[in-house]
Amino acid sequence: MPALEPSLLVPLAIAAFVLGAAKTSFPSAGVVVVPFLAAYLGARTALGILMPIYVFADLVAITSYRHGIQLRTALRLLPGTIAGVVVGVIVGNHLNAHVFNRVLGAVILVTVILSLVWRGDASNLTGRVPRWAVPPIGVTAGFATMIGNSAGPVVNLYLILGGLTKEAFVGTASVFYFMMNFSKIPLHLWVWHSVGPEMFVFSALVLPAAIVGTFAGRWLLPRVPANTFRVIVLSLTAAAALRLLIAPG
Repeated sequence: MPALEPSLLVPLAIAAFVLGAAKTSFPSAGVVVVPFLAAYLGARTALGILMPIYVFADLVAITSYRHGIQLRTALRLLPGTIAGVVVGVIVGNHLNAHVFNRVLGAVILVTVILSLVWRGDASNLTGRVPRWAVPPIGVTAGFATMIGNSAGPVVNLYLILGGLTKEAFVGTASVFYFMMNFSKIPLHLWVWHSVGPEMFVFSALVLPAAIVGTFAGRWLLPRVPANTFRVIVLSLTAAAALRLLIAPG
């Protein structure tokens, strides 16, 4: 684990602010945080430091958009996600994460393109998640979060294709991410050893930046038209898929 140096507080604060803003406005934007911070601390350490921030920001988003949350939509995805996490834990040490990320990126990108071509307009992507597709989506999300911390694009597509409003999208996504992130804390504590007293010092020092970010996201979301919101989510999802495709091994 790197020593706590003042020079690290700037990138940590930037990451915390972006993460807080993303959680309360555009969850897809959060995909840039870990790669950014990993350049300074390494991916595993970055995830360990950010995990309390993730959980905190999820709780803020849940509280902020509690009236629009569709809990049933989030819970439908949970059984498959748990199965995917279990599979990821079992086979994760034997799988090339880079190859998996590329395959996942390609699938997501094709899905985004087909969705836009199929419906012709992102604003019309509503209520089109067939029941049979939910378990595979959940398994993929759980597997992706264990292997490459890449569940976001999968979950975003599931929610945007479900036709949720802006507030319902953000609130429901936050409920799902909270359940996932909270369940991953024991992994960081006892398997990866990437969370501990010193890590919580890192997290606590940059928590004010995350708080400011959550307020910025709450200010931004009502000012973005619904159709624009869907286009932005799909665009960020496609960008995340491209990042998975072209990221170096």
